[in-house]
Amino acid sequence: MSPAGGPVDGEGTVTRSIEVTPGNFLIEMAVESVGLLPSPRPGQFYMVDCFDGEGGGREHVLRRPLSVNEVPSWMSGSASVSFLVEVTGAGTRSLCSMPPGSRVRLLGPLGVAFDISSAPVLMVAGGMGIAPLFFAARVMDERGAPYELMAGFKTGASVYPRLGELKGEFQLWTDDGSEGVVGMVSDGVERKLSKSDFSSCLACGPEAMMAHVAALCEEAGVPCQVSLVSRMACGTGACRGCVRAARSEGNICVCSEGPVFDSRRVVFHGSDER
Repeated sequence: MSPAGGPVDGEGTVTRSIEVTPGNFLIEMAVESVGLLPSPRPGQFYMVDCFDGEGGGREHVLRRPLSVNEVPSWMSGSASVSFLVEVTGAGTRSLCSMPPGSRVRLLGPLGVAFDISSAPVLMVAGGMGIAPLFFAARVMDERGAPYELMAGFKTGASVYPRLGELKGEFQLWTDDGSEGVVGMVSDGVERKLSKSDFSSCLACGPEAMMAHVAALCEEAGVPCQVSLVSRMACGTGACRGCVRAARSEGNICVCSEGPVFDSRRVVFHGSDER
């Protein structure tokens, strides 16, 4: 265990794993007694093992970075976190197939969180980018703080089903129009920014989407925070494996300096796309 205020390299026990949309699982874990360590904040993540500590294969050596989707409880001796996990390969498939009672190693919470200290906030999520923004919305609900959430998915079948639990204003977009507004969620951001006075915008999802949202926010003078996705080996900045270019300061390390960044620092990959 690390000193108070830092991440914990400990053990989690799977308490629930359910497929909420095709190929996407909500996994809840009970974690070791946390004493006085602070609860994870929206935008932070854990490095999670993809094998069962009770004897599962060790072919998946590196842990996977998973954004916290919610903190169902956080008291000494009774702490739990949940993750929204997309099955993309052997490692995540192994993790999502673990039955309740499986034990895994996890390191966290790690990284820079979203700043949600002021309101109202505009949140823009694309696909699996809903994971940390759902958490941010939950926290703002607890505070009674105003926000608006725009969420885009490929089809109605891929819409995160727990969005109805949120109290803030919500707008749904799907690429095929099977639910909500037809089109890409970033298409509605310009109008939304012109009609409301937001203190900030939070964005997470495909990088081209975030690039478009960031450009609109910069033009409108609204501070924008983006949560970047990257392959990670250590999660602490030691290996420098997730370093990428910044606009004017050389490089940025996604795991230790992020994953949440002021969008004006970021050189987006594929920013010529929408």
